[in-house]
Amino acid sequence: MAVKPDLRALRDTLVADLVARDVLHDQRVADALTTVPRHLFLPGVPAAEAYADEAVVTRRDAEGTATSSSSQPAIMAIMLEQLDVRPGHRVLEIGAGTGYNAALLAHLVGPTGSVTTIDLQPDVTDAARDALVAAGYARVRVVCGDGALGVPDDAPYDRMIVTAGAWDLPPAWYEQLAVDGRLVVPLDLRGVMRSIAFEPVDAVGGNAGARWRWRSRSAHTCGFMPLRGLAAGPGRRLRIGAPEDAGISLSVDDEREVDVDVLGEALTAPPVEIATGLELTTPELVDGLFGWLALTEPDSCGMYAGAEAIERGPVELPVVYDGPSGPSAAMGSGLVADGSAALLARPRTDDRSTAAPLVVRGYGADGSALATRLVTAARAWDDAGRPGGERLRVEALPLPGGADDTGTYEGKHVVDKRSVRLLVSWPTTEVPGQ
Repeated sequence: MAVKPDLRALRDTLVADLVARDVLHDQRVADALTTVPRHLFLPGVPAAEAYADEAVVTRRDAEGTATSSSSQPAIMAIMLEQLDVRPGHRVLEIGAGTGYNAALLAHLVGPTGSVTTIDLQPDVTDAARDALVAAGYARVRVVCGDGALGVPDDAPYDRMIVTAGAWDLPPAWYEQLAVDGRLVVPLDLRGVMRSIAFEPVDAVGGNAGARWRWRSRSAHTCGFMPLRGLAAGPGRRLRIGAPEDAGISLSVDDEREVDVDVLGEALTAPPVEIATGLELTTPELVDGLFGWLALTEPDSCGMYAGAEAIERGPVELPVVYDGPSGPSAAMGSGLVADGSAALLARPRTDDRSTAAPLVVRGYGADGSALATRLVTAARAWDDAGRPGGERLRVEALPLPGGADDTGTYEGKHVVDKRSVRLLVSWPTTEVPGQ
C-alpha cells in the first residue's frame, strides 16, 4: 500500500531550503509558500516533484516548445518579495500559468484585497481557474486575453506582476498602475533577462499625463519563456550545428544576419583561444559579465544547450544547470557576426562560488578579431568593478520624438523598445530613492 506523502512537511522543507540558501527573507511570503498547495496546480506530478525547487513545464506546442509552466519556487519567492504585496492590495498578474502564483498572491492580499490574472491561452486560463477553485481560491478572477492590454475594468492596481519574459513595457501597464504602485517584470535587456521592480516617478497629471518615468528598485537574474501576442519581441533562437547536435541554439535580440550553416561548421574546428587573465565565479558570469556584454556590445549573443547536447555538442558552455537526474541545461555568451563567433569559456566547477579562469575562444574567419574584442570587453567589465544585478539600475520613459532620437544620457546605455526607452546603468554610488 502506497504511503501518502506529508504535504505540509514537503512545503516546510521547500521553504526551509529557500531560507537556508538566502533566497527567501519575507515571513509573509514564507507563510504563503507553506500554506498554498502547489500539488493541486500540478495534476499528475508526484508530490515530491511538485515541492522541489524546480520549474515544471505544463504545456508544449506541436514542435515541442514549452508554452506554459509553473515557475521555479525560488524565483517566485524572489519576485514576490520584490513586489511587496500588502493586505488589501489590488493585484494584476500577467501570465496565469497554472494559477499557483495567483493563489500565493491571493494569500498575501487577504480577504480585503483582490487578484486578477490574465493569460492569452484559453486552455491555460480554464485549467488555472479550475485549480484555483479546487485549492480554495475561487475569488481570484481569471481572464483570457492579451496581457499587453492589461485588464482595464479592474484598474488601477496597487501591484502588477508579469510571469513571462517581456521584451517591451506596453503603455497599458503604466496606465493601469496606481501612481504609488509597483510593477515586477522579467525584462529582456538585449538578450539577457532581469526581474525588475519598477515604481513610477515624475508623473505629471496622473498616469494619463504626457510625461512619466519608471525607475527600478531592484533587479535579479532570471529566465522565463517569452510573452506571446502584442508584447512579443523580435528576439530569435537559431538552431546551430548538425541534426545530431539538436539542442544547441544561438540567441540574438535583433535582425542581424547570422549564417548558421557556416557558423555550425566553424564551431567544429579548433578555435583560437585567448586568456583574459580573469577568474570568475558562476554568479559573476551570469549576473555580471553576461549582462555587461548584452548592453555594451552590439554583436552580443547567448548560446544554449539542452541536456542531450551538453556533453556532445560542438562547444563547451561555461554555465551548467543541474536537474534531478543530472545536467539539464547549459548557457554561455559572446559575440557573433555572420558565420563567426567568439565565446566565453571556463572550466566547470562543482561549487558556483568557486572562481575559475576565463578564456575566450574564437571560431570562423573573423573569430580571432571577435575574440580580441570579447577579451577587451571582459576586461572593461572587470575595470568597472565587475558590476552585477545589485548595482543595475533601469529607467523607463516614453520614446522622445521617436526611436531615432538618441538623446544625451551620460553614463547610461540606451535600449529602445516599441513603447519605451530604457536607460541602463551600474552607478558606483547609491542613487537617492533607489
